[in-house]
Amino acid sequence: MMWFKSNRDSRMILLGIGFVAFFFTIAHLRRLRIKSNEYGSSDSPWRYPKGSSPPQSSWHFDANRDAFNYGLSDEQCDAAFPGLYAEIYRARDHLLQHNKTIGRQDVHLYHAEERAARPHYELHLLLHDGELYVLHQNDGAWPHHYRAVAGLASLYRAMAALPDLRRLPNVEFVLNADDYYARPGEPGFADGRPRFSWNRHVDDPWTWVMPDFGGSYAQFRADAALVEREYMAQGKRGGWDDKTPKLAWRGSMGLGESLRHALVDAAEGHEWSDVSAMEIIADQNIRNNVLDMADFCRYKYLAHTEGLSWSGRLRYLMNCESVPLIHEREWVAHFYPLLQASGPHQNHVAVKRDWSDLAARMNDLEKSPARARRVAHEVAAQFRDRYLTPAAEACYLRRMVAVYATVQDFEPRSHYVVDDPDDAESGEEGKVGGGGKKKKKGKRRGVSFPYYLTPAPYSKFGFLAADKERYEAEG
Repeated sequence: MMWFKSNRDSRMILLGIGFVAFFFTIAHLRRLRIKSNEYGSSDSPWRYPKGSSPPQSSWHFDANRDAFNYGLSDEQCDAAFPGLYAEIYRARDHLLQHNKTIGRQDVHLYHAEERAARPHYELHLLLHDGELYVLHQNDGAWPHHYRAVAGLASLYRAMAALPDLRRLPNVEFVLNADDYYARPGEPGFADGRPRFSWNRHVDDPWTWVMPDFGGSYAQFRADAALVEREYMAQGKRGGWDDKTPKLAWRGSMGLGESLRHALVDAAEGHEWSDVSAMEIIADQNIRNNVLDMADFCRYKYLAHTEGLSWSGRLRYLMNCESVPLIHEREWVAHFYPLLQASGPHQNHVAVKRDWSDLAARMNDLEKSPARARRVAHEVAAQFRDRYLTPAAEACYLRRMVAVYATVQDFEPRSHYVVDDPDDAESGEEGKVGGGGKKKKKGKRRGVSFPYYLTPAPYSKFGFLAADKERYEAEG
């Protein structure tokens, strides 16, 4: 009988089991659908069932129908989101321009002595035969396990939506779950080691940017849609014209202090300003001056600032039919190449990094409501209804894996080869089985992602001490 130290342990076990059941149910249902459908021939590595979508020549992306379709074919992904993959191809092209590929040594996590100056929360991951495995984990200065789980859950969902997961390439990669890996001048900055991250500094060309963890994003989209419907149903014009004619911002002043203090100072005293700092003291249950994310959609104008690095807030704000004012940026998220500060498809208003021209930009917007309305419409059409839909995220993640594989110069291994103390079937060194001279057996590397979600009581996140020692020796 297994005993738990507290009710909290029991809840954690049940939560982990729930996660596992959820993900295995998705995968199982997908595989049942595969067996019961006839698949047409296609050059695409991700074939689509016959009759499940219109012919490619007539198919177009419809947000009402397709926003939550995680299983679009790669041709449909291209047709629906033609500008989405710029960051992926930039990362690939940088490697090719430097005659570099991704080797096995590039994806091994740092040894303990190398990590002393950069204790980041990182995972070494393996995608093999359509299954996702966690090979190793380095704890960082902050406990970002939840971020890693949420980000990997999005990848797992994008994979599970495919008709045949085994058609995905086998890859190994490192995910950094912190706000950033390194700033200019810090140890490890732009060190030539490729890794997946929620963002990259503009001067770091080696990082592969993936959609951030955004655990509450789907819930927010639903809440924001309800707010937008309120405005569409009221007033003479409806929509943007009936929103509060102010610039809204809330944030902690402890992150990105100079940027945020400059914004508050620049907005102070203006009639159009609803800009102020918020106060949150969790251990005292204090929440002052807080605005729910969906309520930002009630304002005509929205300010965005970076924090420790990028700020995940912008992905949420771009779901509002409002006008974002964004300062000059030092960090890049996966959708930033789609931001346009001018032209017929302008989707935000650019402001100097110190916010010194904020008043002038706001005065221009108030004098030109038609222009402001057009920008707000472009934000909703381009981001809410296309490039920031869950369907777009799934397309991006699968494309990222596929392109990454083209510059990986080794075939990932699913097993270690270890001495077989039971004298089981002999194998050649480096392979499982095969009649070699030494008696070997294969031991799977790491743990599957669903098992990683289960807080096993006998080991930390399912990693046994022997596995950790073997991983360290492998590097």
